[in-house]
Amino acid sequence: MSNYTENDILIALDNCTAYNFFLDLEHGYFHTAGSRINLYADENRWAIVFEKSGFGNRSGRAEVELNYYGNCLHNLDKAGSNNIYTCNAKYFTLITGEEFEKIEGDFELISKDAKVVNVRDIELPIEQDNQKYIIKGIEIQDFDNPDNLIDYQSLVRYLDETNSEIFRATNRELRTSIPNDLPFLMKIDTWHHKSYSEYGGDKPSTYETFKLIAKVLVNKNTENWKPTLEPNNNWRNWPEAGTL
Repeated sequence: MSNYTENDILIALDNCTAYNFFLDLEHGYFHTAGSRINLYADENRWAIVFEKSGFGNRSGRAEVELNYYGNCLHNLDKAGSNNIYTCNAKYFTLITGEEFEKIEGDFELISKDAKVVNVRDIELPIEQDNQKYIIKGIEIQDFDNPDNLIDYQSLVRYLDETNSEIFRATNRELRTSIPNDLPFLMKIDTWHHKSYSEYGGDKPSTYETFKLIAKVLVNKNTENWKPTLEPNNNWRNWPEAGTL
């Protein structure tokens, strides 16, 4: 038996306070592209690492954001006035601001002459055919875009879907704030999600997704992951992302 309970995990997930962030798929400053939940556990320790990739319209980078929950976290940053809070978020760059500047044709729009973009030191081809984006349901920015150029967030979303693993956190990144010897149980790429923050929303403990995740962790049995709710974590279901 584990030395922690399902209720322990759900209480921790519900404890969303200043700088203790729950996964936000519709953050106004972030154009979400991909997302994943990573689960780790042994008899005494458990951890959940949320991840999302996308384009930060304030940071000017494509990045992966990780949010950590668990009873064995370390290496978390201090935040807030006089560093009175502990922040459960870590950020890792996928495409630097300098790299975007190299391929920019107009403000946050890709030059028609740009052929490749550097992602994690890997050169990926830039798709310039707008129809390829439309087929995937990626809407090219239509305002202040008379030449119908590909915008930054659309490029990131397209590349995330066509090169998804490059845009996911590496094992080294995931383990930034959890022990290296904590066993990995499973990754979850599709699930039913609801918004939640310190300002309100649906607590994770109130719906199936996180009750099942808690059961997986306590029993260390991935067969307990048998969701019945329709997955909705795809960025297309969160249209307000990046709109501030």
